[in-house]
Amino acid sequence: MDSAAAGDEGHVQDCGSGVRVVPDSPRSRPGVHAAIFERSLDAILLVDQGGTIVDANPAACALTEMAREELLGTPISVFAEQAGDTEAALNNLMETGATKAELTLVLPGGTRKTVAYSATADVLDGVHMGIVRDVSEERATEEALRASEELFARVFHLGPVAMAVSTVPEGRIIDMNETCCRLTGRSRDEVVGKTSAELGLWADPAHRTRIAAAFEDSASVRDFRTLMRRGDGEIRAVLLSMESIEAHGKPCVVAVVTDITDAERGEALLRESEEKFRAIFERGSEPKVLALWSDGRILDANAAMLA
Repeated sequence: MDSAAAGDEGHVQDCGSGVRVVPDSPRSRPGVHAAIFERSLDAILLVDQGGTIVDANPAACALTEMAREELLGTPISVFAEQAGDTEAALNNLMETGATKAELTLVLPGGTRKTVAYSATADVLDGVHMGIVRDVSEERATEEALRASEELFARVFHLGPVAMAVSTVPEGRIIDMNETCCRLTGRSRDEVVGKTSAELGLWADPAHRTRIAAAFEDSASVRDFRTLMRRGDGEIRAVLLSMESIEAHGKPCVVAVVTDITDAERGEALLRESEEKFRAIFERGSEPKVLALWSDGRILDANAAMLA
């Protein structure tokens, strides 16, 4: 039996254990279908009822890293990650007529690729078609992004620094860590979905206008001193830094808030103490000098000492 005897509907293929008539693939049929098959950027595989590859386009050869001659007659089960995956997929395809899924392709050399495929049953008489796309890089990028987001979430929620994330340009808070909740005197449920203006966080609303303008110019603000009103009405002095980020595919702002109230109070008390000492030192009627203990050098002397 030769290819001519097979008729117009197919051709003879030597399968090792014998010969059989395989329906013609798109590449043997002239016109647009053959061009699509050959030039498709996605891998296209044609398999028979038993799951043996009967044709493959150039993209499929590139995906599997095998020549077309090597692919023809190869069972698709050789690419399966686990035994039985191919049989289950073929059974599902025959029952539904079409299926889509994502799986791991294991190449003969051991290389593993994550692929997304869609399969259609009986595109030709007794032949099924699978369109396969390598999504390994996409999934690797997604996994890296997921890991990065998890790390940010841990730092955000467990860190000792007060932080909040809000939308742009609305300024609605979408998250606030526990440190920031304690600083503002509000729970996370109270603040999420609201703006800082709606919450009355700005003791001086003019500061909000100034910082918004500064952020619009550079998409970043560093250590802007302002006054924040807590939920209980207490006013705290804070340093506010803001940076633009992307969260869930949308532009957002992360704000870092540092409470400097106690530090400023301590500095004020120190200045007051120094001023009192200076007044006593300068105005006292008794002669006084300030000297270094180690070598006795005079640092200062009051008016009475110089009189």
